[in-house]
Amino acid sequence: MEMDRFKVVDALQNPDYIILTSYDYKRMEEALISDKLHDYKWDPKFSEEWYRFHPPSEKVFRFYDEILNNKGMEYEYRLIKKFEKNIFVPIEFPPPQIRIYEKLKK
Repeated sequence: MEMDRFKVVDALQNPDYIILTSYDYKRMEEALISDKLHDYKWDPKFSEEWYRFHPPSEKVFRFYDEILNNKGMEYEYRLIKKFEKNIFVPIEFPPPQIRIYEKLKK
């Protein structure tokens, strides 16, 4: 029996599956509706708001916009599974929510 092998690749390489955690997508969701983002370019005056002061590239912002907002222009994926955290006790570092997306076949 042959097993499929998976490897970590950059999401911009259009892999068959993409796994996002809430650590990634929540920050992007906020950025995409922010008035600091114009034509997928982050206003340089607000660079210090990003980890290590390096905002993502235009391609990364566009990727997240298409995936999270189901636009599917260049990156066509569908959400196939969501794992929500079900913790009702306040803890310092709760586990992230996870979303798995599958590339649509053309």
